[in-house]
Amino acid sequence: MRLGALRMHAVCRALALVCLTAALALPANAEDRDGFPAAVPLPTREEPTLAQKTGDVLFSRPLSAVRLVVGVVALPIALPVAALLGDAGWALDVCLTQPYEYLVERPIGRL
Repeated sequence: MRLGALRMHAVCRALALVCLTAALALPANAEDRDGFPAAVPLPTREEPTLAQKTGDVLFSRPLSAVRLVVGVVALPIALPVAALLGDAGWALDVCLTQPYEYLVERPIGRL
């Protein structure tokens, strides 16, 4: 092997070791004896700011509407293929349900 290839392997091994060490150092998702998650304070949801609401109305909602229209157009193609593969519910969920819920049912400013 060339010297450059050996250096690359050494760098990859070092990077893998750093990633593994970091993953082991992170706290696990511990549970109590009852099977309920350990006492961790739930994050509080603050009211969205005016900038978040404005960005949602001006950018996110119109793009979500485009996503919904694309899903409606793609559904006649995706549904038979998904039905042949045995998961037509997935196609309905991805093409219609998720875009609709994100566009219509989500509160303004919540991304």
